[in-house]
Amino acid sequence: MTTAPSTYRSGFCGSGFHDRCRGDYRTAVCGCTCHNEPKAVTVHCFFGCAHTATDVDPQAAHEAMEEHYRSEHWQRIRELAGWMAA
Repeated sequence: MTTAPSTYRSGFCGSGFHDRCRGDYRTAVCGCTCHNEPKAVTVHCFFGCAHTATDVDPQAAHEAMEEHYRSEHWQRIRELAGWMAA
């Protein structure tokens, strides 16, 4: 497949339907960025420590940070939530 000029956009590009964008037509490749690899999402620790969780799936990054909270900050969370320490 040949590379099209950067001005070529697939019929759906720019319409908000990138999940339906063909990405190419015959010998022309769409130049929009919706066909690039997804960008990673980085979540920073709420408690201000240097820990971060990074993943291309925002839910996976969130779950990784939740695990960090459970393993590293559970005592502070209990204090803030008003729970009695066991």
